[in-house]
Amino acid sequence: FRRVLFRSHGNHGVRSGIVGQRQLLAGRGRDVSPRDGPVGGGDFCPAGTGDRDGHETAARGGKVLIPAFAVGRTQQLVLMIHELIHEGKINEIPVFVDSPLAVNVTEAFRTHTECFDAETRAFLDSGDDPFGFSRLRYIRDVEESKALNDIRVPCLIISASGMAEAGRVLHHLRNNVSDPRNTVLITGFQAENTLGRKLLDGQKEVNIFGEPVRVRAEVVKLNELSGHADQHELLAWMEPLVLGVKHVFLVH
Repeated sequence: FRRVLFRSHGNHGVRSGIVGQRQLLAGRGRDVSPRDGPVGGGDFCPAGTGDRDGHETAARGGKVLIPAFAVGRTQQLVLMIHELIHEGKINEIPVFVDSPLAVNVTEAFRTHTECFDAETRAFLDSGDDPFGFSRLRYIRDVEESKALNDIRVPCLIISASGMAEAGRVLHHLRNNVSDPRNTVLITGFQAENTLGRKLLDGQKEVNIFGEPVRVRAEVVKLNELSGHADQHELLAWMEPLVLGVKHVFLVH
């Protein structure tokens, strides 16, 4: 919740930049989803469908593909999957994080345990690595990334970028999105005209690397992981300033 003060033509103002959730992963508040949209239009409430989608995909022998931002979102997902496996809510299928940047960022997360919330610290206190478990494998090497396309058993692949516009996830989508056994799990906002948005909108054919690809995989949206402030958090950000405010400009 950052505030930048400025002065113009005798008036004082405050600029927020992007207002995120107060507490997220290395910082709390993971199990939330927007009740309404767009950003700021509703509150976040407990929810969870990722475990169900994982079960159904594994049952039909498919893969779960998750386009995810390398910074923050991937680490949230890894910890959430770890918790679900620990609680016996999903099967222990192989999980791959295929993004060199995400691997590097995860190492940075590991070195700053002072920022973890109580739930994440509980993993540390029990001797577990929040970002590591027996079926999880981090991928850096290009050849190892390509080899994921040859896997013929249920698995889960997390790969950047989050809107499926670049990165290794494009290769995984091109090789897997035409298989009806598979699931593409969207975990964040998808801007208009991005590949992620086209998949979410239900387009039956999309262009990947300039070539048309038929979409037969199931596409599911998981809202729990929004990084934006909800209505209550925006109001909380405003509260210390409200007595002196004449105008509010909300920009998204």
